[in-house]
Amino acid sequence: MILILGLGNFCYAQNSSIEAIIRNLEQRECKAALEKDTATLRQLWADDYTVNSPANRVVTGGKNTLDRPVINQADNVSFTRVIEHIMIKDGYAVAMGNETVVPRSNDTKKAVPIKRRYTNVWMMDRGEWKLTARHANVICQ
Repeated sequence: MILILGLGNFCYAQNSSIEAIIRNLEQRECKAALEKDTATLRQLWADDYTVNSPANRVVTGGKNTLDRPVINQADNVSFTRVIEHIMIKDGYAVAMGNETVVPRSNDTKKAVPIKRRYTNVWMMDRGEWKLTARHANVICQ
């Protein structure tokens, strides 16, 4: 019985450590997307990274995604992400929550925040966590 309780505590501690790593990666990815930091995005994204985007398109091609308009044309004043839940399983983690993006506008009073829900799937790949799949959708008013 003591062995079972000990293993449970070990698994919980391990998941807490992984959750902290994923939380950090989530914020790094958010910051890199806002700043169009393609070097960091290339480090964080898996080679086969796929996005079901808020623009109602599935974007595939892994790191080639950096060449897509979603990164090159996006011009946001701010991008915040609130993680509501992280699920950790063998070799992958799923982060879910909400995001607020404020697009740049010539008139700052007209810059309307866009609220959306998101799900990010992180997978362990050769000893590193990589963002492998993402879904984001705009929340209707």
